[in-house]
Amino acid sequence: MPISTYAGNLVLDWLLSTAAATRPTTWYLSLHTADPGLTGTDEVLVGTDAAYVRKAITFAAASGLTKATDAGVTWTADAAATTYIVTHVGIWDALTGGNFLNYGELAVPETIEASGSLNLSAGRVIASIA
Repeated sequence: MPISTYAGNLVLDWLLSTAAATRPTTWYLSLHTADPGLTGTDEVLVGTDAAYVRKAITFAAASGLTKATDAGVTWTADAAATTYIVTHVGIWDALTGGNFLNYGELAVPETIEASGSLNLSAGRVIASIA
């Protein structure tokens, strides 16, 4: 999962200056219908799925320059949701708004239909420095 522009600048400021860097203390997983790039675009819209919200996540200890989620996360679409295909996930520091930190592509895109669900099991989302 590449880190975002925001996260990259935060790391560089922390490593290569005396500036204090304020790290996030909560993390949220987002769903995207296309590559979000370095800024978090193409997040699922509430107009497509009224039940969609980012989900709080936590991570296991880092190993080999990676950090995996330590619990599963499930989304259930609204009964009136328009069918959409999730191709990427992202990590944010806020439930709404906030700063985009990291993202990755799903190995297999997931189609979400009205009242359908998507479950990402523990360890399926892996953040890395690569």
